[in-house]
Amino acid sequence: MNFSDEHAAPQRSSRLAGLLLLLIVSLSALIQFNVVARTEVDFPLRSDAGDYFTYAYNLHHHGVYSRAHPSGEGVAASIPVPDKVRSPGYPLFLAMVGAPEPTDAYLRRVSLIQAGLGVLSVWLIYLVAARFVGRNWALPVALLTALSPHLATISTYLLTESLFFFLLLASIYSLLRAVDSQGRWLYILTGLLWGLTSLVRPTAELLPPVLLVAVLALPRLRKFHLSALLAFACFAAVLAPWVIRNQSDSVNKSGPDLMVLTLLHGSYPDFMYEGRAQSFGFPYRFDPDSKKISRDLPTVLKHIADRFRAEPATYTRWYLFGKPGYFLSWGNVQGWDVFIYPVKHSPYFENRGFAAIRFFSLTLHWPLMVLGLVGAALVWLRPQALMLDDRAARAATIVALVVAYAIAFHIIVAPFPRYGIPFRPLLFALAVVAARAMSLHLLRHLRERKTAKVT
Repeated sequence: MNFSDEHAAPQRSSRLAGLLLLLIVSLSALIQFNVVARTEVDFPLRSDAGDYFTYAYNLHHHGVYSRAHPSGEGVAASIPVPDKVRSPGYPLFLAMVGAPEPTDAYLRRVSLIQAGLGVLSVWLIYLVAARFVGRNWALPVALLTALSPHLATISTYLLTESLFFFLLLASIYSLLRAVDSQGRWLYILTGLLWGLTSLVRPTAELLPPVLLVAVLALPRLRKFHLSALLAFACFAAVLAPWVIRNQSDSVNKSGPDLMVLTLLHGSYPDFMYEGRAQSFGFPYRFDPDSKKISRDLPTVLKHIADRFRAEPATYTRWYLFGKPGYFLSWGNVQGWDVFIYPVKHSPYFENRGFAAIRFFSLTLHWPLMVLGLVGAALVWLRPQALMLDDRAARAATIVALVVAYAIAFHIIVAPFPRYGIPFRPLLFALAVVAARAMSLHLLRHLRERKTAKVT
């Protein structure tokens, strides 16, 4: 083989990977926009979605960030009182989409934009995975993400998951690029993206401080000190207006504390009150003391501590094993199967092709989750077994840290499976890391056996 042939082989491989990625992204678009076009959600502005819509409506029509419904009309209309119950990222997104109105046209517009974000997210997960498994091995990660029914159905709801997933991947990819670069602008972008991600879902708020402490505490990461501080300053600058605004006397501070509520909602073993099957998914509705317990943070923490003392085995099992299991599970505790809110029509019910995709994803779900956890564990405990170079190992470590953080966070709070949807493709990538390592070890073993036979 001459030099031109050796040079052409990687180019052909790269072109083939690019073509396959294009096909996967096109498949994602086909799935996403078909699901949006053919799904009818029953009462789409219920519960959390109704809150997000009302915030966007009041912001657009009254210039006030509030989830209270305005009363009266014309000059007699009362302006809602500002509050701070929910973070502003997703309502701001809804307000940017267009004038928020409770119409099918507006809901369809939001769904179509979220479907577009879903397609871009498939491309982003490919870029993230390619940082540590290479282009070819990143293709199955993108394909699994494109086929995931949950990541298509979330586009049909006015809920944070779709936007959060996109921003989470953008933040991770920016961070992976930043740690491999010498410039500062990527760290600035990374801080800004993590700030936006945290404004959409407060779940992400604690991760940048954790990363900053890790960088400052580990001597081998000394060269990243200034860059990490710069990124954290940008992250804090995005959150600062929201934090400062909430200290204003004009903001109603008497609303429910979502952190207190999610601690309480996550404290019921197996999401049931006293083991009653009829309370599954909504145990707090059956608990006569739920309002008293959720009065403030010290009260709910004392309640959880008391329950641990009263039933140590039950609560240890729930917090250490039950919660991670639910967080990573297929079905939605407060919904059904791949649906968060009930639907009247869906291609996953009515089309054989979509039903086959759902069955394929369901069959692979737990094997992928378990293999992904194995990959994450190997990244931390035996990184050399994964056969990655330094840059790839660093990228895999960051992704594994994000997954570990998400699981640990939801061990503390309510681990509704819906909250785990944006993190599953990261486990797909870590599962492929483990599968790649196993295949490379197997190939090396076979080559060694063949060589031994020859000699």
